[in-house]
Amino acid sequence: MKIALSKQIKKYLPFDLPEHPPLLWYEKLVIAFSAIILVFFRAPYEFANPQLWAEDGTIFLSQARTLGFQSVVTPYAGYLHVLPRFIAFFAQLFPLANIPLVYFTASLLVLIFTCCYLAEVPWLPPKLKIIFPFVILLAPHNGEIFLTLTNIHWLCAILLPFIAFNTHRHGARHLIKTALLLLVIGLSDPFVIVFYLLFVIRPLITPKTDRKDAFVLWLVATLTVSIQLFIFHSNQPHEHLLIDTNIWHWIEATLVRPTAGLFLGKEVGWIGYTVPAASYILGIGLSLFCAILSYAILTSGWQTNRVSVGFVVLACLSLLASFVRLCDRPLLLAPFVAGERYYFLPFVFVCFALVWFYYTAIGWRKQLGLYACCIVLLSTASVFQCPRKTDLHWRDHIANLKNEKSISVPLNPPGWNVILYR
Repeated sequence: MKIALSKQIKKYLPFDLPEHPPLLWYEKLVIAFSAIILVFFRAPYEFANPQLWAEDGTIFLSQARTLGFQSVVTPYAGYLHVLPRFIAFFAQLFPLANIPLVYFTASLLVLIFTCCYLAEVPWLPPKLKIIFPFVILLAPHNGEIFLTLTNIHWLCAILLPFIAFNTHRHGARHLIKTALLLLVIGLSDPFVIVFYLLFVIRPLITPKTDRKDAFVLWLVATLTVSIQLFIFHSNQPHEHLLIDTNIWHWIEATLVRPTAGLFLGKEVGWIGYTVPAASYILGIGLSLFCAILSYAILTSGWQTNRVSVGFVVLACLSLLASFVRLCDRPLLLAPFVAGERYYFLPFVFVCFALVWFYYTAIGWRKQLGLYACCIVLLSTASVFQCPRKTDLHWRDHIANLKNEKSISVPLNPPGWNVILYR
């Protein structure tokens, strides 16, 4: 029975994909530098004048200064943030005036590491090893995730499925590095809970001779999930959970808005929101396009489309998980308007699915995949230039701290501030 179950899982999930040759070292170097250049064009002002963002100052900086190393394991918002908190703790070695630059550099390094990790995924074909890293940078997104310590855990979450799908037989050194990476990400991001099932399934379908790697990763995932769930439960107020029972609100929040944001972009999508006649036309056209695209993916052969379908499932799980805290107000979020970061993972995974579909499809399906990718790029173009953060003169405020016992320093976005003590 276990063997039959294992065969069924292998049939429907992409756990048995063949390995492809790795990229050469200079190809990875080109990807890293190209990613930096692309990020620069999306957010040039961040390179010239880095600014702290929200919890960068009020939580990570403030508590690193007051709690010391204890801040690394201090929960916030119901879960641990080990990676950004450790960076904030390490940043205390630098002058306070340079903290925005240190946070910016660390966030950029995490972004480049994420891109380089995707370039080394064994089961990705060589061309996709090059394309997938840039999907992160070119998915429709206004840049809230990029270059801020507060949001680096959203980038790290992208790697969780790739760690679970990772091939075996790479030696003890590779296993140790992967386990440590999973440990850090799992203790920094609650999405390890969302993707935990992948780590449960992997040992079930791995041959006995190669099960050690999968079992070790399952143990690490189980440990991090247990810790995050315990902290989440301990920090939640014991109140009755309110849920919006209006089904149309949920359809709009989880289907209409994400689909419009992914394929229509900011300006066209906004027209659809505000102009009734345009909303009907755009709605009908987008529905037909999505229906044809779904039919093309589902009928392209299961051995080919199971990867695309898998990425779409991951996108749906990521999106639904984002509404756990907003189940009473699902319409509070909207792409490019409010809660932009909550759509980052779903959009990235759908883009992965479209790129894989285009790469593996043939005939008219390949053309359709190309059109879908181009439409998404047009959507990205509508928000390509990340909004410029206000220069709040961090260094000038820090200079005043020499003459004051404490100061209140304004942060981005407007309305945030951090109180610093001498």
